[in-house]
Amino acid sequence: MIAVPYALQLTGNVDPTALVALILAVLTVALLVVVIRALRVAEREADRWRGQVEQSHRPVVVPIHSTMQMPVYQGHGELLVPIENIGSGPALDLHMFVTPRDEKGAVSPAWGEAKHVGAASGLAASKTTPVEVRAWGLGGLTSFDVWVTYFDLAGQEWVTSAKYRASEEGSRYTNLWVAAVPDGQTARDWLGFE
Repeated sequence: MIAVPYALQLTGNVDPTALVALILAVLTVALLVVVIRALRVAEREADRWRGQVEQSHRPVVVPIHSTMQMPVYQGHGELLVPIENIGSGPALDLHMFVTPRDEKGAVSPAWGEAKHVGAASGLAASKTTPVEVRAWGLGGLTSFDVWVTYFDLAGQEWVTSAKYRASEEGSRYTNLWVAAVPDGQTARDWLGFE
């Protein structure tokens, strides 16, 4: 008698049907392991492909200041802030938040941290549009902080932020950044807006 693991004993009488059943069971388990590994690899590839597709259709909205388009104070509390989608996909449900600043870019005693809001329903790739922001109390074009929130086609929310510095020497945007809003949060919550 030969001792075999799992307390099996071979007596010399081998039932061919039982042996075939055992071999089939081992092959089935091995095949199951291979299939599970293949599914995990396929899932990782699908996630990578999905990420590449989403990135290839991602909008990137930025404020514009050029000789052709720049922020303009229209009077009566109407500030037009042009934006451009330099990404490769449409930006949906855009909201712009503007906080006026003093000439040095610091918090203004007159305006404080008030956020003035404008909106656009969408912006196609490689397109521009001026967003009208109602900012009562402005006497002219001033420096301001700006945030633009928008969604891509996959439903991911994005935020672009910049600081506009209006000066006689040359107005421009600084501190430009773009970030994805973390899952489970809205842009307003993430930025700390009310």
